[in-house]
Formats: sequence, C-alpha cells, structure tokens
Amino acid sequence: MSAPQRVKQIPCLLVWLIVITLSADVIIALVAFYSSSWWAIPILLFLLNLGITMFILAHIAVFSVKSDYFVSCYDQLLLFYTLFAIITSMIFIYFSLYGFLHGLSNEELLRFYFTLLPVIITSLSIMFAVSFWVVNRVEGIAEDIRDDRLARTTQIIKGIIVFGYTYTIFFIFLPLLGIFTPLGTSTPILRLALVLINLSLSCPLGLAAGIIQTLIVLDMVAVTLRRRLRRQRQ
Repeated sequence: MSAPQRVKQIPCLLVWLIVITLSADVIIALVAFYSSSWWAIPILLFLLNLGITMFILAHIAVFSVKSDYFVSCYDQLLLFYTLFAIITSMIFIYFSLYGFLHGLSNEELLRFYFTLLPVIITSLSIMFAVSFWVVNRVEGIAEDIRDDRLARTTQIIKGIIVFGYTYTIFFIFLPLLGIFTPLGTSTPILRLALVLINLSLSCPLGLAAGIIQTLIVLDMVAVTLRRRLRRQRQ
C-alpha cells in the first residue's frame, strides 16, 4: 500500500483547547479546594473529561476522513490528549476518594487499602497487556500505510504506558512506608499515610482510566488514516 499524501503540518486548535481548558480547570479546582467546596471538583473534572473526549471522538468520526487539518495535527492531538486523560482521571479519582477516606477510622482505612491492593495490581496488569495489544495493532497499521508520524507517536505512547506502569506499581506500596514505622501511630504519620493511601489508589486507577481512553482514540485515528488512504487510492 502506498504512503499517504504529505500534508503540511499546521497548529492544532484542538490541542490548544485541551491545554486552555485543563489550565482553567486546575485553577478552578484549587479555588474550590481551598474554599472547602472540594466536592464540586470531581463533578467538574468528570464533565470536562467527558466533554473533551466526546468532542474529539465526534471530530474523528465525522470530519477526519476528508479533513487535511486532522491529518496535519493528529500526532499533537494524541500526545496532548494522553496527558490530559491521565491527569484529569487521577485528579478526579483523588478528590472522589478524599471525603470518603477522611471519614474512615485508622483500622477501616487500612482494611480498605489492603482490600483494593490486589484489585488495583490486577487491573494494571490487564491494562498493560491490553495496551500492548492495541499498540501493536496500531503499529501494524502504521507500517501498512507507511506513516512515520503515526509510528513515532505510537512509540511515544508506548513509552508513557511502560513508564507509568512501572513506577505506579512501586507507588502503590508507598503507604506501607508511612504505616509500618516506629512512629506509625503518631498523628502526623497517620495523616501522611492517609494522603499516601489516597494517592496510591487514585494514581494507578487514574492511569488505567486515562490509558484506556487514549487507546480508544489512538485506534480510531489509525483506522481513520487507513480508510483515508484507501479513498485516495480509489
């Protein structure tokens, strides 16, 4: 199959939309947190993530096949969307657990943490396996249509997945450092353990959710580029 026609790269307005929206949302989240309205943060992040994701999927499905603009900036869009999905998912889960975990006693908190620990590790392992299956499929499409940008972008996303999976596995066990210490019963240590438990739950789950969203968009982009090339050859 011949290589797709070269399209001059132009700035991607969708990327700037994500950057501006995410920056504004972080500012609003900080204001809501320090004004004791932290309960509104998960709702805001959920609506933001859902809105941007649906907008991108609709854009790919409706306009991308015949749009040179999409072809010129899809690599920028994929990389920025990967970070956007992971960050918003992590923050969403962190503040969703914030009030619940702070309402638990020390014994209930530890029981909750050790109950979810194997579930999170299993979920990350499944996500890692599925991620590489999707990435290998997209790399095959990139080789088929001879698209170097898609191949490079896929390699970068693969690196993000490997980096995130490796360090998140270590991060899951951080609360154990704050719990099982000689000062493990002091109030500051318990508060530190509470924050670490929240982070150790929200970061892996947020990573898994963000990567799954990214893989869906990545697969749609690859299929769209292959369909576009087939139309050009007809």
